Amino acid sequence: MTSPALDDFHERVVLAAQSASPTVRLVGGTGLSLLLGHLVSKDLDLFCAPREDIGVVVRAVVASADAAGAVATPVRTGPGFQRLELGGVHGTMRVDVAADTAERLEPVPLLVGLVRAETLRDQRANKLIALLGRSKLRDLVDLFFIENAGCPAVELFVDAVAKDGGNGPGVVRVGARPNCDPPAPGSRGGAGPRRARALSRSASAGRPCARRSSAVTATRR
Repeated sequence: MTSPALDDFHERVVLAAQSASPTVRLVGGTGLSLLLGHLVSKDLDLFCAPREDIGVVVRAVVASADAAGAVATPVRTGPGFQRLELGGVHGTMRVDVAADTAERLEPVPLLVGLVRAETLRDQRANKLIALLGRSKLRDLVDLFFIENAGCPAVELFVDAVAKDGGNGPGVVRVGARPNCDPPAPGSRGGAGPRRARALSRSASAGRPCARRSSAVTATRR
């Protein structure tokens, strides 16, 4: 097993996808956890090259699931995208296979054991783009852990603009604000959400947060 972020079944599926295409790499929550170890995710997000026929990758995932006694069910299909649900003795998990249309900032992925993972710099920019598209607090929390790993969140704007010219500090503040309200009176807000709100404020001001931790120690489920 390459990492606690991937059990044997997950790793088998990823390696099968990689064997089908040399451009496949692991992204999303599990790809980030592979690098930071900050959460446990049962789902897989796989990117491959732009305009690549993802059918060969999807078939490799299905064959790997079948060999492990799991059933792969198509859930959603679109241009350059397919979502599968794998169910069996290993539980149920989602697998997204997508042809990545954005320009990569670092074209050579990181190798963690045998698994190819998107670089932290690219995943940081992807997180900002995801944040603006769905405004989820978990994306800000991920940015908090990325910053603590030595990648200041304020630096991501240049990278995000390189991937999508519509991004910037002001846009991030608007996109993040709906899910970053202070906790209700009497409730207990965790350090992650508080830090996430700080990241949002520093983003709108165009400066990094003043305090940074030296290591990632928490686990978010």
